[in-house]
Amino acid sequence: MATSERGTAFSILGKWLGRLWLRMIQIDERISSLIEDRRMPDPLVSFLKWGLRLALLLLLIISALGLSAVALLILFSAKMGSRPVSNDEDWAIGEQYDQRDDPFYDPINDSRMIDPRFEDD
Repeated sequence: MATSERGTAFSILGKWLGRLWLRMIQIDERISSLIEDRRMPDPLVSFLKWGLRLALLLLLIISALGLSAVALLILFSAKMGSRPVSNDEDWAIGEQYDQRDDPFYDPINDSRMIDPRFEDD
């Protein structure tokens, strides 16, 4: 009975990344040869090659950050969606709103409170 050697997930991922790296090297060599065939000065060719590499690296970093932001947004929305909604809380609308519940409440500046120091006699 023959078993097929598929490999683990990490070995498959490693082979895929290796092929991707080889493909990127081939593309880099092809672009480098196109730039060098234009008969430009060597410093300009070197500058263009490194500029292209840095631009591609910047593009990869931006896309990775964008994908991670989308993943975090999906996780956050899934977390908020799975949270049970409690109807115990009253909405503070109109006169139901009480300033005394605010974190920046200052009883000295509250005009609704009667100050015991200035009571009418």
